[in-house]
Amino acid sequence: MAVSGMGASFNGILSQNKIEIVEELTVEEYINKYFSDVLILVEVARCESQFRQHGKDGKVLVGLVNKSDLGVMQINGYYHIEKVERLGLDLSTLEGNTAYARYLFEKNGLQPWISSAPCWKKTGAYKDYRIELALNS
Repeated sequence: MAVSGMGASFNGILSQNKIEIVEELTVEEYINKYFSDVLILVEVARCESQFRQHGKDGKVLVGLVNKSDLGVMQINGYYHIEKVERLGLDLSTLEGNTAYARYLFEKNGLQPWISSAPCWKKTGAYKDYRIELALNS
């Protein structure tokens, strides 16, 4: 009787404390999954940061030309911080950086990343994006 009582108690604990297995992804894998529906943004991330959210020092990656450009998508904090905060996002996190990039893309297309266009315009993803734009216009 004591054994079955312990088993029931143990099962109760397991059902209350669900164990979730979290898949660890590289930044590149995360970007590929997060932007699987907008492949041109995968290329933008590659061109802007080489799929890096943090620098070698462990701090959020900043732009080489403009130190206000932050993270994997190189979002300019100077111009966007107020909107980022209103949306409850944080550009220093991979999740916040990519979520705001999606928001920017939906509002402005590729314009926010025009400085890296010579890189991403050479890709098949850009060609596909242009075809999709033409078909939807």
